[in-house]
Amino acid sequence: MTEDLRPPVDLDMAHTEFERWYWPVAALKSFCDGLELSKAGRKAELRARVSRALAGGEVEPPKS
Repeated sequence: MTEDLRPPVDLDMAHTEFERWYWPVAALKSFCDGLELSKAGRKAELRARVSRALAGGEVEPPKS
């Protein structure tokens, strides 16, 4: 999948749609900014955090 085919960062995206795509760290951090999530951690942690938030699940509060 190329970057041209990946949808843009969309805070209303269904988590199932989010899971279909490869997201670079910069995009994951954009999701985190928009969803007011912590941007700390490794790529897999960011991806899991965003997916949980998009699914309406519990996420930890942002760290200062």
